[in-house]
Amino acid sequence: MGQGGDYAYRLETNFSIYVEMERQLKERGWAAAKEGSQRCHVLMGDRFGIKYAQLLGKETIGARQLVNYFPKTHLLTLKSAMVRRLREGYGAGALPGWLPRSYILMKDRALCAPGDDDAAAAEAALPPWKRKGSKGAGSKDLQEAERDRAAFAALPDTAAATWILKPSSGCGGEGIALSASPAELLAKVDAGSDKAVYVAQEYLAAPLLLPGGRKFDVRCWVLLTSPYDVHLFTEGSLRTSSSKYSSDLADLPAHVTNHCLQAKTAGYGTYEAGNEMWYSEFDAFLAGAHPGRSLATDILPQVRAIVLETLGAVRPLLEPASDAQYAPFQLFGYDFLIDEDFKVWLLEINGSPASAERWKAPMVRDILRLTVDAAFPGEATREAPPAGTPRFELISREV
Repeated sequence: MGQGGDYAYRLETNFSIYVEMERQLKERGWAAAKEGSQRCHVLMGDRFGIKYAQLLGKETIGARQLVNYFPKTHLLTLKSAMVRRLREGYGAGALPGWLPRSYILMKDRALCAPGDDDAAAAEAALPPWKRKGSKGAGSKDLQEAERDRAAFAALPDTAAATWILKPSSGCGGEGIALSASPAELLAKVDAGSDKAVYVAQEYLAAPLLLPGGRKFDVRCWVLLTSPYDVHLFTEGSLRTSSSKYSSDLADLPAHVTNHCLQAKTAGYGTYEAGNEMWYSEFDAFLAGAHPGRSLATDILPQVRAIVLETLGAVRPLLEPASDAQYAPFQLFGYDFLIDEDFKVWLLEINGSPASAERWKAPMVRDILRLTVDAAFPGEATREAPPAGTPRFELISREV
């Protein structure tokens, strides 16, 4: 144990991961920073409230201040921004083969309230901390959304393609709709807020199914540390549906495995406690139902490749300068779908993910090992947990 009493932290969020981090830091002997003081070694802030220009450096605390978010990560965690950034990386409007065909949609400008000009509308769709002075970029983004809307509207209504509509910044399953009719989904967009941004993606209609013919998605936790090292947690969670997969697009719980939505269904918990399955249980299912298939050989290599490609796409915009006064780290939640051919598809990336309760303490313990222990000489550097213990594995150093 190091000299924990020499160090201070500041907690400015109620996010469960950082509440647990506070608990573990207190166990080490760390103290909360004095009220009103900016002097602390670790800032656990709200992602949109951190003032990076005011963070402390070596002259004040003897090391770069650790902060729990990289700036500009909305470029990955907002669905529309992720699509836009990946298009820029691939060029000519192309998208990687592991992301479903996607369209960025906004309300028909002719239906918007008078005076709601293009630049202001697009600017308001950005995270609050990003809005000031962003009208030029916002106008460009709006033009892209208008092109996407026109292309999406030109698609035919056909049973050969189903589309899923999601709010760009939505969570909890709110605002999701499924339809084989682009016109129907555009009507939903037009019925919403003038400033709302959506993403319509081609629905993956042939997913791998669990016993009971049920759909699932896979949540993987990724830790990005300074300078730009990528770590993947060795455990994950399969969020499962309580309902049999169906061709009925109105039966949303059969199609959307979001925990908040599933928790409202009558069958919640029927198959798995909390509608969660763990890696070991999934591997047991694969061994019986799909001999020769496994997470290690068929799924996780694809997951690692997608994680590295997405974080590599935004590295020039996220990576702090070598003389920055702070050293960011961030936990991401990557959500994937596996189709019947065992291809892995990226659904979305969460910038403030919750952790399964069973993994929260070991996850935070390893985050501290990779951040705090590495940054402050007064804290004895702890060795990686033994093999088989849940931990973060380095999958790329500085990408």
